[in-house]
Amino acid sequence: MQDGVARARFRHGFEHSVLVTPGRVERYDIDLWFTGRVFEPGHRLRVVVSSALFPKYDRNLNTGGDNEHDSTWVVAHQTLLHDAAHPSHVVLPVVPR
Repeated sequence: MQDGVARARFRHGFEHSVLVTPGRVERYDIDLWFTGRVFEPGHRLRVVVSSALFPKYDRNLNTGGDNEHDSTWVVAHQTLLHDAAHPSHVVLPVVPR
């Protein structure tokens, strides 16, 4: 239905890049922009987390290097936490009909 993008190195703003520390939990707020859908009773949502959506968006070599000019890449492994200490969630506003 819709996708959003958050480049991890710019998770604190675009003024400067901060690389991710492996094993450290980080918060991401990902805007799905303007979307309007009607969900009927019984409908379900699926959330997919990926490290890249190339070629729709810029490629990600997962090295912290120059994604535009470098050619060496590594496989990234994503972990989505969803326990009491890390309440991952999707916010869906309800618009009255």
